[in-house]
Amino acid sequence: EGEMPLDFRQRFKDRYDQNMQETALSQDRSSKEKRLFITFSTHALDLFISSGKVCYGDPISLYCDSLLGVVLGQRDTLRKNLRVYALRSNEVNAFTTHQGVIVISTGLISRLENEAQLAFILAHEAAHYHYKHSSDGFEFRSELSKDRSSYSDEDKFLASIQHTKNAEWEADVFAIDILKESPYSAKDVASVFDVLKLAYESVGNHPFPFSEVEDSSFQIAHLLEQKNDRPDVSEVQSEPRMTKEEARKYSSHPQLFERKTAFIEEFKSDTTRASQVPVRSAKFMSIQRLAEFDALYNYILEEEYLGAWILSNYLLKDSAVQHLAAIKRIKSMALNGLLDYTYFKNVVLNRKFDEEYPPSQYQVILRKLDDSRLNALVAREVWRLHQSDSEDLIIKNITDATILKAQNHFYKSVNSEDKSITGSKKRAEAEANMNRSFAGVEFQELKAALKQNPDSVKAKKEDTKADNKKRPQIRKMLMFSPLAVNIDYRKSVDRRIRKAYEMQAEIEAMTIEVGRELGIEIEPMQIYPEDSGATGRYNDYSLMVDWMTYLDQKNHAGNLMQESISQLADKYQADYISQSLYVAYVKRKKLGTEILFGIIPYLTPFYIHWQFNPYKRLRMVNAYYNLKTGEMDYEFNHSMKTKYKPKEMRVYLYHSLNQIKP
Repeated sequence: EGEMPLDFRQRFKDRYDQNMQETALSQDRSSKEKRLFITFSTHALDLFISSGKVCYGDPISLYCDSLLGVVLGQRDTLRKNLRVYALRSNEVNAFTTHQGVIVISTGLISRLENEAQLAFILAHEAAHYHYKHSSDGFEFRSELSKDRSSYSDEDKFLASIQHTKNAEWEADVFAIDILKESPYSAKDVASVFDVLKLAYESVGNHPFPFSEVEDSSFQIAHLLEQKNDRPDVSEVQSEPRMTKEEARKYSSHPQLFERKTAFIEEFKSDTTRASQVPVRSAKFMSIQRLAEFDALYNYILEEEYLGAWILSNYLLKDSAVQHLAAIKRIKSMALNGLLDYTYFKNVVLNRKFDEEYPPSQYQVILRKLDDSRLNALVAREVWRLHQSDSEDLIIKNITDATILKAQNHFYKSVNSEDKSITGSKKRAEAEANMNRSFAGVEFQELKAALKQNPDSVKAKKEDTKADNKKRPQIRKMLMFSPLAVNIDYRKSVDRRIRKAYEMQAEIEAMTIEVGRELGIEIEPMQIYPEDSGATGRYNDYSLMVDWMTYLDQKNHAGNLMQESISQLADKYQADYISQSLYVAYVKRKKLGTEILFGIIPYLTPFYIHWQFNPYKRLRMVNAYYNLKTGEMDYEFNHSMKTKYKPKEMRVYLYHSLNQIKP
C-alpha cells in the first residue's frame, strides 16, 4: 500500500545513472571497474524488483523498517540511507545492497523465535552497508584477478572466501555493539544461530499427526520404530556430505557454532538481563503469521509439497487461524502432489541425514511408506478434506484428480494380469490391504471409486491449447515486458547488460506499435515513474507473475488463483497476457585441433576466426495465455541466425501478432 518507493519506479538506466553519481570506489579504481561494479549491482537489484517478489508498504516491510529505526537508535545518518523490503521467498536469507536496500525473506521471519532475533539480523545487515562490504568485496576480488603472482586459482578463491568471512565477523561485531545499546537481551538473541542451523527444516515443523490420520484399520506409527528407515533406491546418487573441516574451509560465512560461541563469549557477564520490551508481542506474532501464510503459498508455487503439507497441518492446529478454506485447499493440493512427485520420493526423502541434521518425523514416515500405504494415506486425507466442505469446487477437483491417481495404483494392483500363483497371491493381498485401509464407513464411497478402472473414467478436460487450425483472435492483451536471457558474460559484461536492457525497452515499444497497426491493443504491465496507480499495478503484476509460475506446474489439479486472475481480466478489460523471451545463443563448432594444425594447416586462420567470432543465434518466443482459462492458446517460436537487429525483429513481431489479430 501507499506510494511506490523510488527503488521500484526506476528503470535500469535511471538507476544505473544515479548509482554512477552516488557511488565512490577507491581512487585507484578505473572508470571501467566502476562501470562494471555499478552494472552488476544495478542489474542484481533490478532482477529482484522485477521478479514481483519484493514487497513495500506491506505489514512485514513496514514492521521491519520501523524495527530497524529502533535498533539503530541515534545513528540518524545511517538510518536515513537504509530501507527494508520483504522478499516473498521460503529461502532463509537476508542481504543488503550497496544502494542501502535491506531485503529480508519471509522464510527467515517465519522461522524466528522473537523480535530480538529479528533486530539482531537487521543490525547485522545494516553493518554491511555501513562498512561498504559490497563495494569493498568487489575491489578485493578485482585485485585478486589482476594478481599475476604464483598464487594458484584455489589460493585466490580461498582468499576471496576469507575476505567475505571477515566481513561477516565485522557485521556481527557491529550488531553486538548495537544490541548492547538496545532494549533487547542477549539471551533472547543467542538461539538465532540455532534457528539458522535448522533452516533446512520446513516452516512449522512438528511431530507427525498420527492421531489425525490413523484409525483402527490404518496404522503407520509403528514405522518409526523400524531400524532401516531408508528404502533401497539404487538409482539415487547422493553426493557425499563435506566434512566439518571442508565446510569451514569452503563456506563463505563463518560456521554458525563459531558465531554463536563468539556471541555468548561477548555477553558472558550479561546473561541475566531481560529484554525491556516484549519480544513475542502481538505485533510480532501477527507479522510472523503473515510470513507463515506466505511460506505456505510459496511451497505450492515451488512444488515443495511436503513443506506445504507440514505447514498446513501446523496452521490448522490453531483454532483461531484465519483463511481456513484456503489452508485446506493448499493442504489437499500438497497431498495430491505427493503421489506422483518422484523426485520428492527418490531424492528429497533419501537425502543424507545425520545426528547434526536429523530428518523430521514426516520424512521418516514417508520414506518408509510403500506405494500402497502412501496412496491410501493421501486418498484418505484428501477425501476427509472434501467431506468437510463438499461445496468447495477447488477441493472437489483436487479430490477427483487424487482419486484418478490412486485408481491407477489400486486397480492395477487388484486386477493384475499376472496369472501365476504368485500373481494371484499378490492380487489377494492387494485387495485385502485396500479393504483394510478404507474399512471405515466414511471411506466406503471412496473405496468404491478406487476400484473402478481408470481407463473408463472420463478423460481430463479437453486440451484447449490452440493449434494452427484454431488460433485466438485478440483485441486487447496485457504484456509482460520482454525479457532477454542467456546474456553472454565472457567479455564486455557491463556493455552487454546495458545493451540487453536497451533491447528490451526497444522491443516493448516496437510490440505496442506493431499491435496497434494490426488492431490489437497491448498494455504493458511495466511500472513507469509517472504512473499514478503504480502500487495497485505492481500488486496486479506480482499476482500475474505468481499465476504464470503456477501454470508451469504439471500438478495443478485445482487453480488457486484463477478467480483473482479473472477479476484482473475484467479490471483491464483484457482476456490474454503475453510473455516474451529473447534467448541469445553463442556457439562454437567443435573440430579437432590436431586435424587443423596437422593435416590441413591452411585452415588454421579460419579456425581462429571461428573461435573469436562464434556462431550466434537469437531465439524469439512469444506465448499468449488466456486469462479466463489459464491455458496457453498460442505460441510463436522463431530462431534467427543473427544477433539482435531491430528491423528484422520487427518483421518477426509482425508475423507473431498477425496470427492473433481480430
